[in-house]
Amino acid sequence: MTSTNPQESPAEKFHQKAEAYVAEKKLDEAIASCELAIKIEENYAPAYKTLGNVWQAKGKLEAAENYYKKALEIKSNWPEIYANLGSLYAMQQKWQEAISYYQKAVEVKPDFAGAYRNMAKVWLCLSNEKSATYCQYKAFSLEPEKATLEEILNLGKNLQQQGSLNEAISCYRIAIKLNANSAEAYQNLGAALKEQGNLDEATVCFRRAIELRPTNTNTKVETSTDISSNKYNLVSSQELEAQDTLVGSLNK
Repeated sequence: MTSTNPQESPAEKFHQKAEAYVAEKKLDEAIASCELAIKIEENYAPAYKTLGNVWQAKGKLEAAENYYKKALEIKSNWPEIYANLGSLYAMQQKWQEAISYYQKAVEVKPDFAGAYRNMAKVWLCLSNEKSATYCQYKAFSLEPEKATLEEILNLGKNLQQQGSLNEAISCYRIAIKLNANSAEAYQNLGAALKEQGNLDEATVCFRRAIELRPTNTNTKVETSTDISSNKYNLVSSQELEAQDTLVGSLNK
C-alpha cells in the first residue's frame, strides 16, 4: 500500500488504506484508518465520506448520516454525498428527504444519471408517476446505452400519454438508434410527430413502419404504460468515480 505520489499528505495515505480495506470488506480496519486520517487532518472530507459509506454498510444509518453531513459541512458541492444521503433516507422510507437530497445531487451535477434513476424509484413509492417518468427520461437521455428497446418504447409511450411530446419523440428516436429495424419505434414516432403537427416526417415514419413489418414479424414490442414494471438499480460504484462509491440499495 506504499504511495508513489510524493505530494500526498499523511491523511491521504491513511484514507487510501481505508479505501483498500473497504474493497476487501475489512470495515473495522477501514474505520480505524479513517479516524487516523481525521486525527491528522480534522477537516479531511474524504475520510468522513468513507466513514459514512462504511457505517451505512454496517447498517448504522444514523452514524452514516452524521458522517455524510460532516463531509458536506467541509465540501458542500459534493453530488455523490447528496445521492448517498438520498439513498440512506430512501432505505428508511423517508421519501421526501430522499427526493430532496437526490434533487440537490442533480443540481450540483446535472448529468448525474444514477441520481435520476434513484429519484424515479422514490417518486414511484410516492405514487407520483409523472415525476418518476420525467426522472427516467432524464436518466435515459444521459445514458441511452443503458436502455433496452422495450424500456425506451415504454417510456416514450408514457411521456406521450402525459402530453410531453418532445420528450416522447426523443425517446422514439433513441429507440430507432437502438434498433433501426423496429417497426414499433417508427410507428410510435410517426404517431407522436403527427400529434405534434409534423405531418411530413410522420408520413415518412409510417411508411418505414409498413416497410419493416412484412419482413420483420417479430419487431413489435409489447409496451406497457405501467412504469413500475421497469426496474432501476441504485447508483453503483461503476457509475461513479473510483473515490465516489455509493453504498446501499433500495432493493434490500
